Amino acid sequence: MKILFANKRRLHPLGAGGDTVSIDLLFQYATSHGHICESLGVIYQPSYITSGGAIRNALRLINLDYSISSNIAPPYISISSKSMTKREIFIYRDAYLHTLVTNRYFGKTLEQKIADMKPDILVTQLEGTKETVLAAKKNDIPVIVFVHDATENTIHTLQYLDKNKNVVLVCVSEYLRTYLQKMGLWMKLHVVYPPLAVAKVRDHHSVHASHITMINPVKEKGAALLYKLVQKMSHHRFLIVEGWKKFEDIPYDYSKYTNAECIRYQKDISDVYEKTKVLIVPSLWEEAFGRVVTEAQQYGIPVIACNRGGLAEAVGEGGILISMHAKEDVWVHVIDMLLNDKQTYKNLSNAAKQNVQQFDIEKTGAQFLAICKDA
Repeated sequence: MKILFANKRRLHPLGAGGDTVSIDLLFQYATSHGHICESLGVIYQPSYITSGGAIRNALRLINLDYSISSNIAPPYISISSKSMTKREIFIYRDAYLHTLVTNRYFGKTLEQKIADMKPDILVTQLEGTKETVLAAKKNDIPVIVFVHDATENTIHTLQYLDKNKNVVLVCVSEYLRTYLQKMGLWMKLHVVYPPLAVAKVRDHHSVHASHITMINPVKEKGAALLYKLVQKMSHHRFLIVEGWKKFEDIPYDYSKYTNAECIRYQKDISDVYEKTKVLIVPSLWEEAFGRVVTEAQQYGIPVIACNRGGLAEAVGEGGILISMHAKEDVWVHVIDMLLNDKQTYKNLSNAAKQNVQQFDIEKTGAQFLAICKDA
C-alpha cells in the first residue's frame, strides 16, 4: 500500500508538535510493515526556521541527510545557499521520504506527488486539509482526515467535507467523536489515540526527579493558575517549559521566583521528564486528548489535570483530575498530598505506566493500517 501524508505544517523532525509526532510514528509503523510512505509539508512556522540555512542546520543537528536536486521539473526547484525563495524545496529521508515546500507551491507539489507516487490513500490533518481533500477527490483517491480538536475552524472544515464521500474521519479520542456525533457531523467516526513508542522510553527514576512541571504555559493551558502556584508553593520546585509562545511574550515574570526554572522550547522532551516528579495540566479549553499527559506517564510520572475535554481519557488511572472550577488552593492541596504520600505516589506512578500501554504504537499503528485498508 502506498500512503501519502500532506498538510501545511513542518514535518518531523523539524516539527515537534503532538500532531506531527503522532503522524510520524504511524508512518514509521506503516513503513516498518512494508508499506511505501511519503510526506509533504510546508515551512511556515516557527519564525526561526524560515531560511535554507536554518533548515540545513536543523537537519544537521539531528544527523539527517538531505538531498537537493536541480534536475526535478518545476515546482521542484533546488534550494539556494541563502534564504528560501517561493519555489524551493527540501527533500530528506529518515524512515521514509519527506518533502518541504513553501506555502504557495503546496497545491502544485501535491498534484505532482500524486502523479509520481500514485498513492492508494492520502492522509491529512489541520492546515491544508481542504486542499488535500480536493486533490484526493480529483484523483479519486480515498483520504483519511485526522481531527485533533473541535474549534470553530475545525467544525467549519468538517462541514465543508461533509459531502465528500471519499473522506474518512479519525478522531484522537472518544470524547471528540462523541462531541462531533452530537453535532450531527459524520455519524460514522473512527478513533485512533495519539500513539507512543512505549518500548523506547527509559525507565523513570523518581529518586532523581523533584520538579512540578508544566509544558506550554499559555493562557489557554492555564498559565494564570501556574503563576499562582509558583507564588504559593515556594517550598516546591517548578519546571516551566516554553511552548506556543516565548517567555518574553507571556504576561508572567518568573525571574523573581527562585523556585521556578524556565527552559526554552524542547524538541527532545525526555530530559524534562527525567527531572519531573509531577506533571500538571490545568487547561482551560476543551482538550481533545492531551498527548503531553501520556508522554509523561511513559516515565511513570503521575499527572494532575483539569477534568476538561478528553483529558480524562488520557489520564486514566494514572493521575488525578480536578474540577475546572477549582481554585488554586485545591491544586495546592492535591499537589502537596501527592508529593508527601509515598504510597499514593507509587500507586499512581505504576498506574501511569500501565495506562499508556493502550496507546502503544503496536496497537494504534495496527488500527491505523486497518482503517487505511478499509477506506
